[in-house]
Amino acid sequence: MRLTLRLPLPRLGVVVEWNWATHPGETLLETINERGMTQTELARRCGLSLKHINQICRGHIGISADVAIRLEEALGVAASVWVNLDMAYRLAVARASPR
Repeated sequence: MRLTLRLPLPRLGVVVEWNWATHPGETLLETINERGMTQTELARRCGLSLKHINQICRGHIGISADVAIRLEEALGVAASVWVNLDMAYRLAVARASPR
């Protein structure tokens, strides 16, 4: 899920748009694809079910601290990266949601 921020600039007669807030599952999928790894292989290395990894990659669930540590061990990407990506996404979604 990508969120779009629209900023009207009436004096210039334009609307500037930014696409932002990529779910960390998209980054995870890109990372494993770049390494020639399958979701099945990642699940095995992390000690998680394939369904769990697939749900993250499809953006259905977030990345918990425990999963982030498992990803760090399996992929060599710091757990803090995964946790920060997840928090940034959740914060962007919350900001974009009506109150």
